[in-house]
Amino acid sequence: MAISSLNLSSSAPLWCTPKLLIAARHAAQNGLPNEVIGFIYRLHSATQLELRVLPAVASPWQVQALPEAVVSFTYEVLDKGGKVYATFHTHPCGGVTFSLLDSVLATWSQWHLLLLRTKNADWQMVWGLNSESKLI
Repeated sequence: MAISSLNLSSSAPLWCTPKLLIAARHAAQNGLPNEVIGFIYRLHSATQLELRVLPAVASPWQVQALPEAVVSFTYEVLDKGGKVYATFHTHPCGGVTFSLLDSVLATWSQWHLLLLRTKNADWQMVWGLNSESKLI
């Protein structure tokens, strides 16, 4: 599965809330100058979706979540009957092009949120829909 098969859109999925979009922008801004990576998820007992930024090795041009953080998050979600709704990451240097490393994110859920930093220092949100993949 290649990330290029994602259908890109500026329209958010129906489950996305203004609170999540604010949290995503906040995470992106707090991560500057580096990229940020994480998940949008819900645990079984929770009433709202949450955004989790993962500890990572990052630069302004790439990000890799720490493997132990991914494993810990996965066990937490599975143990609590949760579901991953989307992955997300940022491109603080702009650019809507997805790298090979970015393609790994598409295996986690149907949706991926990419936040691009614009020339006026705002964040543009691009959603990718992948109908093929979902691990948890």
